[in-house]
Amino acid sequence: MKKSFSFIFIVLIIIGCLAYQTPVIADVLLENAQADKAKLEAELANLEKEIAAKQKELDTQKGQSVSISRDISILRSQIDKSKLDIKAKNLVIQRLGGEITAKNQSLILRLKT
Repeated sequence: MKKSFSFIFIVLIIIGCLAYQTPVIADVLLENAQADKAKLEAELANLEKEIAAKQKELDTQKGQSVSISRDISILRSQIDKSKLDIKAKNLVIQRLGGEITAKNQSLILRLKT
């Protein structure tokens, strides 16, 4: 009888410790996800500004007289703009991944309470 009471008592202590730690860990993960989201949104805004600047540069170069160097310059601008577009889309994907992580953590917390 004493052994089973001791065993039950130890199990309850372990469960209590785990139940206390889970919300703390989830809060830290949620804070990290929110910080990452803010950082990614700032990077995205900067990339969108760079994309707009490259588009302006591209429009200006298209208006110049026809020459091989102008064509090369236009192609370089298009490549740079495409690279920035890809970078911006990757940031959006990362942000969405962070939001998914945050929502998963939120759901886990709700299910445990």
